[in-house]
Amino acid sequence: KAIVEKEEASASIKATECEAIKNDAQKDLDEALPALEQAVQSLKSLNRNDIVEIRAFANPPGGVKLVMETVCIMQGVKPKKLAGDKPGVKIDDYWEGSRSLLVNPDRFLQSLYEYDKDNIAEAVIQKINPYVANSDFTPSNIEKVSHACTSICLWVRAMHKYHYVAKSVAPKRAKLEQASAELEVTKQELAKAMDKLKEVQDGIAILQAKYEECVRRKQELAEKVDLCTQRLDRAHKLIGGLGDEKDRWGETVTQFDKLLVNVIGDVLIASGAVAYLGPFTGKFRDSLIQEWKTKLTEQG
Repeated sequence: KAIVEKEEASASIKATECEAIKNDAQKDLDEALPALEQAVQSLKSLNRNDIVEIRAFANPPGGVKLVMETVCIMQGVKPKKLAGDKPGVKIDDYWEGSRSLLVNPDRFLQSLYEYDKDNIAEAVIQKINPYVANSDFTPSNIEKVSHACTSICLWVRAMHKYHYVAKSVAPKRAKLEQASAELEVTKQELAKAMDKLKEVQDGIAILQAKYEECVRRKQELAEKVDLCTQRLDRAHKLIGGLGDEKDRWGETVTQFDKLLVNVIGDVLIASGAVAYLGPFTGKFRDSLIQEWKTKLTEQG
């Protein structure tokens, strides 16, 4: 039982640790998720016409170009090299690539919805950093030139922020996974210990039941012994009483034996008395009976 309690305490500590790590990571994510949700909701407000409107620009405003450049970078669309203001200097132009992305408005919007925000390459983020730092690349400034691009700007900035938050959360997630794995192992060990404890407790319950049965039988036997003792005591008393009667019965038998010796004479005298002594007085009858006894005694 002590082992199980130790495992339970360990599991509780690890569960608390996991919950603390999870809450800490979620707290960091909560900083980025509202902006991400706002961006997604803003994208959902766009329709095909908004995307067609962007693609229709022959010479797009600077704000539109900024936004679409960031989208091309995020989507891995390479720029076209154009001659710059200085001889021999080439500049990156993303507008042609942007127009190719916008050919299918529905597919374009779907690609933004389904963008893998958890695996943005560091090289992509490094290219996006200057745009995010650019004061012209803000929703309020982009709103002045294009409503549709404002939503896309929000999306890019949200993805950028989410990347850095997720990057800071990654070690915490790894720690959470490790702690969760350790917690699972502890839970398994706890389950095994509890199974063993249950097995022991079941064994104890069986032994307890047997013990109680033995105690019951012992009590039953003790009651039987007490009853037998009482019966034996009464039997001793009865035998003692019968022993006294034995002497009395012996004397009675002796008397009866003597009476049996004289029974013939007694019957003879009684018969004679009945037959002949009725008319006489009591005194005369007694004298005759005594005389008969004497004669019978003499005759043996």
